[in-house]
Amino acid sequence: MNESNATLTPQEHIALAKQLCHRLEKSSSLAGPVGESTKVQGVDPNELKKLYTFLIRHRNLNQLMKLIDKLPESNFARRSGKTPGYHKNIKSSIDAAFYRLPVDDAIQILGWTCRLLRRPKEGRR
Repeated sequence: MNESNATLTPQEHIALAKQLCHRLEKSSSLAGPVGESTKVQGVDPNELKKLYTFLIRHRNLNQLMKLIDKLPESNFARRSGKTPGYHKNIKSSIDAAFYRLPVDDAIQILGWTCRLLRRPKEGRR
């Protein structure tokens, strides 16, 4: 039996996911070497999905926060020049209150956010 320790309702999870989705879409950062930097708008849903998978596996928000803090400056998975920018946008979009949630609520919110980011924009309201 798989019991959840979530304290929020599914409707609250979706509402918080929509807010996070909006922040992620509006975020922007610079990525690349100084003088050759590129503006990166939004986030690649695949990068957020990797963090979602990490959280499901480890069930530890402190570890997730440390990972999110380190990713923008790491050499991990730099397949394109935009990946560090996506990591910066994720870091700036997830607020401190998220890390204080019960892990089951955080998993639900990240899962819904991943799903919402893949929907056409008109369907996200």
